[in-house]
Amino acid sequence: MNRLIIFFLFICNLSFASECKNIDEQLKSSDGLSVQTKQELNEVINQFNATQNIESKNYCKLNIVAKLFYKGEYFKHDEEISEKLFYFLANKNYPQAQFNLALLGTRKSEQNPKEIINLLLGIYSKYLRDNDYSHISGKVRILLNDYIEDLTNKVDACHFKTATGADLGDYVDKEKEARLISKNWQLCKETYSKLTSKEANEIVVSTRNALFKTDTDFRREIQWETYENRQKEDALLALLYIGAFVYTLSVPSHTPSGTSFIPDSGCGGFIQCGFSWNPMNLPQIPM
Repeated sequence: MNRLIIFFLFICNLSFASECKNIDEQLKSSDGLSVQTKQELNEVINQFNATQNIESKNYCKLNIVAKLFYKGEYFKHDEEISEKLFYFLANKNYPQAQFNLALLGTRKSEQNPKEIINLLLGIYSKYLRDNDYSHISGKVRILLNDYIEDLTNKVDACHFKTATGADLGDYVDKEKEARLISKNWQLCKETYSKLTSKEANEIVVSTRNALFKTDTDFRREIQWETYENRQKEDALLALLYIGAFVYTLSVPSHTPSGTSFIPDSGCGGFIQCGFSWNPMNLPQIPM
């Protein structure tokens, strides 16, 4: 590529990053968003509603819109819209949105923890040695460590009644206690895919090993070309494959739970098929 073109693209990227940094600073200030910024974000919303797409120079602004929906700032709180926008941007290989989508996943009780770990490991591995986005790997590492530490606690809580034979509290009302136990078991079945405490602990150990070996032993073994050559719309699937590959290399051969981390090409979880994007009907930011 011509050096002049590379320099031009570099300057453009700096300009777009500066614009979004300015918007973030406005959001942190007591004055909030300026009239001009609201107009710019509304233009992005209009373009996305009209075309189901957005120019790459506006990815950061659409990412900000998604965060505003999630926080309920300037828009009515709507996690579904926020998740759809993060998903769209994540599949466009926008790193910040990939992290945000994974972050939302860690906060959803119904999300399969194996998919969460795959996605986080994929993001961590992809950007670990990226000069522009290595800071995202740092954030992912913290998030992943917090997630797996909490995972065992949640699974243990689900199985507390049966594992210990103890009551879940000093309930005089046995019917109320039974409902609470039933609710806990339902949560365990649906959210944690019938994980046992032993399986959860194996996942935690293997995930920590995956992080460690990604930093050391696996630097030469992980072949990125296989994943980077996939079509751009498969960006999330590529991340899941990277995460699954890294994880599987860390699982002892006798551990059956390792194979279940390999994603298939089907729909569900983070891989949405037949997602209806037209129209999103994003509301305007009030002027």
